[in-house]
Amino acid sequence: MKSSSDLIDDPLEASPVGDMAWMVRESGWTIFKIARLGRLKLIPGAFQAQPGVQGSAWNFRKAKTLCWLRSLETK
Repeated sequence: MKSSSDLIDDPLEASPVGDMAWMVRESGWTIFKIARLGRLKLIPGAFQAQPGVQGSAWNFRKAKTLCWLRSLETK
């Protein structure tokens, strides 16, 4: 019998937090657009690893961000 972890091909997909590359794949937007929306606090679930530090990487709480992206598709 397979465990739930065996059903996931990529172990990183099990993480509840996505990085910028994940957000680019999910949204189809450029890193520049995503970073701008993050700075404007328009992406739910977006946060920086080191807030206030220029060049700090953006991360995303997958559940919140995916829910928001889906809501954009239905508008």
